[in-house]
Amino acid sequence: MTDIKVGLDVWVVPSSLYRHKTEPYKDTVSKVGKKYFQLVGNTRAKYSLETMREVADTNYLSKVYLTLNEIEEQKEHQQLSMFLSRKFQTYGSLPFSLNQLREIKKIIEQ
Repeated sequence: MTDIKVGLDVWVVPSSLYRHKTEPYKDTVSKVGKKYFQLVGNTRAKYSLETMREVADTNYLSKVYLTLNEIEEQKEHQQLSMFLSRKFQTYGSLPFSLNQLREIKKIIEQ
């Protein structure tokens, strides 16, 4: 569980299913409860303190990150995971850390 407080600036990554916003954008925490928190930019949505994901009945779920660097690292993890999956003809996300994936890629490319 993260340390979310009112007034904290966070980064929101909309679901890839959203057509109008696909890039991360900055927002501010407006309310914090025991299980959920809300943002200034979308007061109707609530986000889980545990998973940092939007809680909704649809597949249009956004995810909240504390820094822009976390978003970049997740993108790199996905790209390296896809690269290695193609190399070894597997599917799905690989259960390795970002540093482990970087090392594996270095070994393969030698």
